[in-house]
Parts: sequence; C-alpha cells; structure tokens
Amino acid sequence: MLSSRADKLKRLDDDGDNGDDDNDDDDDDDDDHDDDDDDDDDGDDDNDDDDEMMMVFVMMMMMMMMMMMMMMMMMMV
Repeated sequence: MLSSRADKLKRLDDDGDNGDDDNDDDDDDDDDHDDDDDDDDDGDDDNDDDDEMMMVFVMMMMMMMMMMMMMMMMMMV
C-alpha cells in the first residue's frame, strides 16, 4: 500500500530531483540577465552610445573653433 503510493508520487514528481520540491526544475536560468546585455561592457549599462555622441559633439566643436580661427586670421590679413 505504501509502496504503490510512493510509486505514484514518484511518477507525479518526474523532474529527477528525488522529491526535492524547491522548484529546481523551473529555475534553470541563473538570473544575471546578461543575455539581453550584448554591448560587451561586462554588464555596465551606461549606454555606450552616449560616449559616441559626446565624441561627435567634441569633434564638431573643434571643427567650429578651427573655422572661427581661420575666419579671424582671414579678417586680420
């Protein structure tokens, strides 16, 4: 009687953890969520696009300064 009940329970619990029901069977992700973090910065989510935009901004400012300096030199001549 007891063995048939144990067999029945074993069939119901077929996740292979020998009755250890702490939900190991549905916790197969390691919860570090680095599958959606594909920017190769080791989980540092500070948007590398901002760095790129800052670089573009600095380059544009430098070009504007050079143009202004050239204009001033032309005015002096």
